[in-house]
Amino acid sequence: AVVTLAFDPSDSDTIYAGTGEGFGNVDAVRGAGIFVSTDAGASWTQLPATNTSVFHYTMKLLVSPRQPQRLWAATRLGLYRSTDAGASWTQVVNGAAVGGCTDMAMQTGGPSGFVFVSCGRGTAQGTVYRGEDTDTSTFASVLSLAGQGRSSIAVAPSDEAIVYIMAAQRNNGGGPGTYGLHGIYRSTTHGENGSI
Repeated sequence: AVVTLAFDPSDSDTIYAGTGEGFGNVDAVRGAGIFVSTDAGASWTQLPATNTSVFHYTMKLLVSPRQPQRLWAATRLGLYRSTDAGASWTQVVNGAAVGGCTDMAMQTGGPSGFVFVSCGRGTAQGTVYRGEDTDTSTFASVLSLAGQGRSSIAVAPSDEAIVYIMAAQRNNGGGPGTYGLHGIYRSTTHGENGSI
């Protein structure tokens, strides 16, 4: 099951595909890591470093517009970063205890920007983390509300200082919108902690 695609912004012939349905659905299909095409999708090759259980469920991929060798992967075990086009990976956020990380968004304009990742699904606490799009950045929680579950993230293309979060309610309650929408949240200051 191909769950996510990401194009190299510096070379539209290079496409990455993440596999494995890690969202908690009963009929989920396990993946086989991350694949890359360098000929606009005509042929595909598995990235050998992703032929492990770490990447059996890869829910979101991003390629840095600032450094195309830098890839970000949200998996069932957390957030991973590669600085060599997927030849090796480092865990940046450990999401194993909360069902992994399911969505990401990135500020793409300018020489620097933030990456946002949401972790947590089902009955686990949902949390959104933020870190810089660099080879060495660390990530910190910027939104983790009572009852918050799986969350989706969007950066406004008209003004990248504006970040939106749409959060589901945790399956075990504990906040508004039980078994449905927890809320939609907005930051106008780059998603900094306390601004959403």
